[in-house]
Amino acid sequence: MSENVVLGFTNPDYENIRVLNRLGGTGDLFVAHKKGMNIDVVIKRTQLQYQHIMNQENESSILKSLKHQYLPRIYDVLSGNDGCVYTVMDLISGQNLQQYVEQNGPVNQKECYRWACQLCEVMQYLHQENNEKPAIIHCDIKPGNVMITNSGDICLIDFNTSLIFRRDKTAVGVTDGYAAPEQYQVFTQSRPQHTPQMPTVAMPENRVSAGSATVPMGAATVPLKNAQESGVTVVMDAWTPPMEETVPMPQSTGAQAQPDRQKDYGPISMATDLYAVGATLYYAVTGHAPEKSLGEVTPLEHYRPKISRSMQTIIVRAMQKQQTRRFQQASEMLRALKNIDQMDLGYKKCQFRKRVTAVVLAACFAASAYSCYYGVERMRSERENVYLLNLAQADQAEQNLEYDTARELLDSAIQQQPGRADAYLQMAALLYRTGDYQSAIDQLDSAVSSGNLTKKNMDSVSVEQMHFIKGNCYIELKDYANAVRELQTAVSTQGASTDSYRSFAIALANDGKMKEAQSTLETLQERGASSGDCDLVAAEIKSLQKQNSEALALYEKVLDEVTDPQLLSHAYLAAARTALNMEDTAYAERILERGCQALPESQTVLEKEMLVDIQLQQAAADKQNAEQNYKKAEQLLRELVESGYATISTKLNLATVLQALNQYQEADDILTELAQQYPLDYRFDMQRAYLLIDWQGTNPAEKREYQLADDCYESAVQKYRQAQANGTEDAQMTVLKNLIDQLYTSGWLK
Repeated sequence: MSENVVLGFTNPDYENIRVLNRLGGTGDLFVAHKKGMNIDVVIKRTQLQYQHIMNQENESSILKSLKHQYLPRIYDVLSGNDGCVYTVMDLISGQNLQQYVEQNGPVNQKECYRWACQLCEVMQYLHQENNEKPAIIHCDIKPGNVMITNSGDICLIDFNTSLIFRRDKTAVGVTDGYAAPEQYQVFTQSRPQHTPQMPTVAMPENRVSAGSATVPMGAATVPLKNAQESGVTVVMDAWTPPMEETVPMPQSTGAQAQPDRQKDYGPISMATDLYAVGATLYYAVTGHAPEKSLGEVTPLEHYRPKISRSMQTIIVRAMQKQQTRRFQQASEMLRALKNIDQMDLGYKKCQFRKRVTAVVLAACFAASAYSCYYGVERMRSERENVYLLNLAQADQAEQNLEYDTARELLDSAIQQQPGRADAYLQMAALLYRTGDYQSAIDQLDSAVSSGNLTKKNMDSVSVEQMHFIKGNCYIELKDYANAVRELQTAVSTQGASTDSYRSFAIALANDGKMKEAQSTLETLQERGASSGDCDLVAAEIKSLQKQNSEALALYEKVLDEVTDPQLLSHAYLAAARTALNMEDTAYAERILERGCQALPESQTVLEKEMLVDIQLQQAAADKQNAEQNYKKAEQLLRELVESGYATISTKLNLATVLQALNQYQEADDILTELAQQYPLDYRFDMQRAYLLIDWQGTNPAEKREYQLADDCYESAVQKYRQAQANGTEDAQMTVLKNLIDQLYTSGWLK
């Protein structure tokens, strides 16, 4: 440390002020001792090259109110008599993410997953409005602003710049590689014209229209009422003294630069921060900063990062240029991360077996993935022969349920011929059939955004197939508006198949467009579609119209008319749901059991899961016969686990059922393994605490020991606090707390 320095403010609470780091125009860092709290703090000085500060007291209060595990505490925001602003915050031990990667190299899957979850958790906190603060958008997330603490956690810094702006410049900070496209757009739209006759002080407030709201860009903290239903405060970065003169839109140097200049990327929103989160993770796993978002960004896979494909797809989705294609909320991105086991090959220890769900997929995909490249001119080179061989072997591997092998072969094909559409389509079809719907969408979107899938390398059949797959994925994700949009494009292609019309009609019906769905059904009939296809659409419409008896009769017809396993699975599930709507549980159970017997094992996952739900509901309703229901559920769950299709929910349900059947040791083993695999999830410790309390109750009183249950409870509490900060409320935690309190009151715990 250097000798003591004198800063431009007077406050007796701060002493021993020394230089920590001089950063130049963007801010200097000092370390000081805060006497009132007897702690060392960091003081950041931001040099004002600005005319005015607006709402400083209000914004200072906002910053000081921020309280989160992954944010520094801000103690004071002080105005100096030297024209600078001084922000006093926690002294964070560690190094920033950029320094960490420079020193240690790109991070691995474990580190990426941990920090991605933590970034999403703090984003969820900032974006959420509550009684203590408005919703806040950071607008300058980047590796240099993400500290890696000595405990290995992240700490997001640099909120003080929210107070800083220039009257003759927009306050939006733009860091190339990490700023979303809309940030450049806001900058260029709000950038004033430099007219000599217009004095700087008298310059009118610059405004940029953002939907129905008008956003004043002359202030440092900007309410964006159209960013969410309630006001969102955008924490803007200070104007950084230019490395170039400004940070403008790129000058057009060719055909590719000009179109981006004209695109409307929308207003700054929560998705703006999520782009930066994705870009920060991109740097973390590659060691390379992504290019400016307005231009072409090097595909993540180019650097071959040491992370799973599923993690890659999450990062790629976060970095989509169009906001509508990104995660819309931090909670959505966090949910994708927490569910990564359902889509990730490398994340599971067991051999990859994804759940195969009931879907409405074209017969051309169900019959053979050769359709993706059938008719392609034979290539004479060895490279192209290997490419075609990989596609054929991937198709065979999928038929053998060797999904990990199939994906590896398709990955190899894509790397060999990145400009060919067939491997992308076959991969997307595989992801779709294995229930990895979002990854299928992301995989195709990424190929389009990277320029690998273009009109030049896709004929009308390939275009239809791409939109057909995406549309059906959206149906399964219950995003019917996007399903309608994709399938509308599919049926608009030349020579569109009846399969596309069938899916289009189903999407329309589920989107509430019954008249259009009925019209599409008539078109389907006119085009000579099979009776099975037509009856399936008619049954969907009847079911959505609550005409359950008619719908059930039509589903029964479909079961006799179609042979495609995926259409059959869809019909079995839909018929069971319709029966449950009629409160005919017995029929629902019978139809699902028929499906399990008639379908290939890989097509029965959802049927078995629905049967498990029915058994658990019946056990809760009929205590006398509960054991019989639990045993049926156990058998079904074991079949799912042994076949490799188990998800987190499957394993949790199995542990619950085993506990109900007094098979405590096996249930404990399952929960212990889950807790080790997912150390940030409180649910496993919580359920294990319940299990251990129940288990000890079977012992004689003198041999009962509840300390391990209490340890599990305390671990769950620590993890649950962060979940609560992210908006989670779980009544089971309250019940568990009462149980633990009773154990202390009764003297079992001390």
